[in-house]
Amino acid sequence: MKRTLVLLMCCLAMAFASCHKDPQPTPENEPANKRFIGFYEGNIYLNGTANAPQLAQFNMPDGFPIDSMMFHLTADITAGDNDETANVLFTIISEPENQSYETTGTVSGNTISFGDLSYHYVEGPSTFDVTLTLTGNLNSNTLTLTGPATGTGKVNIEGFPVSLDLTVEANVDGSIIK
Repeated sequence: MKRTLVLLMCCLAMAFASCHKDPQPTPENEPANKRFIGFYEGNIYLNGTANAPQLAQFNMPDGFPIDSMMFHLTADITAGDNDETANVLFTIISEPENQSYETTGTVSGNTISFGDLSYHYVEGPSTFDVTLTLTGNLNSNTLTLTGPATGTGKVNIEGFPVSLDLTVEANVDGSIIK
C-alpha cells in the first residue's frame, strides 16, 4: 500500500511538473521588425535652405530659408524578408493626388533606417526632385523621423520670363503615430 501511495504521489508530482505554460514571446525573443509593423500617420517638416545662384546677378540673396514646410505622411510598415528588415509604403498626402513611395527599412533595436526616398514635387509651373534619407526612432506607438533632404528643381514664375535652377539642402523632422 505504501508503495502504491508513493507511486501515486510521484505520478501526481510528474503531472503537475509537466503542466506548465510555454513561455510567452518577449521583446527579447520576438522578431526585431515586429514592433514596427503597422500603419502610421502624421506630419514631417523640412527646414533648410533653397539656393538659386542666378539671383546673385540681380544683387539678390541666392539662398532662401525653408522654414517648417509641412508634409502630411502615412507609412504602412510590413514584415520584410527577414527579422531585421521591413517593407514600407510611404504616402505623401497632397492635392491633386497622393504620391506613394516604396522602400525597405533595416531594424536595429528601436531604430529603423529607411532606404532613400525620391520625391517629385510639383507646385504650379515649378518642379522639384528631393531625396529624403530617413531614420525612425520608435517610442511606444510614435515613430520620430529625422534625416537629411537634398534636391534640385526649376522655379518658373508665371508672368515673368525667369526660370531659376534651385538646389535644396534641408533636414527632416516629424512624428507619425501608429
